[in-house]
Amino acid sequence: MYAVILAGGSGTRFWPKSREQLPKQLLKITGQGTMIQNTLDRMTSVIPPENTWVIANESHALEICRQLKIMGFCPSRLLTEPIGRNTAAAIGYSASVLIKTDPEAIMAVFPADHAITTPEAFCELLQQAETFAANNHLVTLGIRPIAPETGYGYIKQGQSLGDGAFKVDQFVEKPDEVTAKEYLKEGGYYWNSGMFIWRVSTLLQEIETHLPELHAQLDALTINTIEAKGKYPYKILNESGKKI
Repeated sequence: MYAVILAGGSGTRFWPKSREQLPKQLLKITGQGTMIQNTLDRMTSVIPPENTWVIANESHALEICRQLKIMGFCPSRLLTEPIGRNTAAAIGYSASVLIKTDPEAIMAVFPADHAITTPEAFCELLQQAETFAANNHLVTLGIRPIAPETGYGYIKQGQSLGDGAFKVDQFVEKPDEVTAKEYLKEGGYYWNSGMFIWRVSTLLQEIETHLPELHAQLDALTINTIEAKGKYPYKILNESGKKI
């Protein structure tokens, strides 16, 4: 399994601590290291450093390389975007590069700015998710909500597949407070973590089926021309019959 760490970000959401050239994923906020260092560190028991890649904006490349070297990670594992195109293009670009390295690769996608307080349980969950991904499922990790949060998207669970996994009935956008309260009351809804595990070949096939124009751009690796903004993983996951 390979890890792809999404380390983009403009540094605006955590202002004034973060800045355009030093977004929150490059700051020490939780734990002893920066958020990206903490993310890399908790991967190592499941995914070896040589299988861990980072994708980020070119403007952050030098600082990320510095932080990667401190962790003992090879800077050549850093993919850069000349212009940030949000999550959509970043995931697609990473998949297009990774499949050329390992056509059978399973790819786990993680934001660089998550705080996870139970890393051992998290790594066990990743190993379980890898098993489903190996069978060509598109796996999304959900978080059980503890409050009617309106800043997150939600996942509505469907049929149980056993071992704590469910088919996804629907991805829903950030709700208003009334709707979020209804989700908590009804149950069966989870916060969308933005963490995914899938076989790279399966993902690219789904992109080709549901977003052929984007697939053509990715096939040529012309990241600077990609105009897709942020949402395509959810478009694919909503339309694919392989989502869990």
